[in-house]
Amino acid sequence: EKNSRYHTQTLAINGILVFLGFMIIELIRFNIEKFWGIHVTHTVLPIALSILITMLVLENIEHFIEAYEIEKEKEHLEKLAYLDPLTGLVNRTRCQAFLDELRSERIKEYAIVFIDLNNLKVANDHFGHSAGDQYIKTAASIFQKYFREADICGRMGGDEFIVIYKGRFKGKIHLLISNVKHEFEEMNEKEKFQF
Repeated sequence: EKNSRYHTQTLAINGILVFLGFMIIELIRFNIEKFWGIHVTHTVLPIALSILITMLVLENIEHFIEAYEIEKEKEHLEKLAYLDPLTGLVNRTRCQAFLDELRSERIKEYAIVFIDLNNLKVANDHFGHSAGDQYIKTAASIFQKYFREADICGRMGGDEFIVIYKGRFKGKIHLLISNVKHEFEEMNEKEKFQF
């Protein structure tokens, strides 16, 4: 279960204590045989070793589980920090971080497309914010379809989006933008949106 804590923190210590207990029993057995001449056929050494090894393995499993849970939680938090909840695209913070990476890596060739949707305010004012949200989500789904090969396709905020490609991409970008505009026109006719 998520965030559950495993109670194996003292396994290694308990394993060592059990091992030492069995070693004392083994020492007593050895001394009985040596000094009293009574032959004891059963030795507890294999049992002691198997208990010690089991305890150590279980403790290591706990550490692996904790490390895995921490990594998963980190990925989840990173996802929350960098995703726009409305569209599923990366958010302004991640877009800005990517632009900073471009600058720090001194990458000279890249293409940036800024997209601003028309009349979002009109859609919000006349048909309500749910219609405006639908407008933004519909646009984002089109951007995801056509700009999926981009290094970044994100929402900067409101009705503003950004697409970034590393390297030479000039010719292909004009074609992609033309396809996006055509898709918007087709969707407006097909879906009969109010806005």
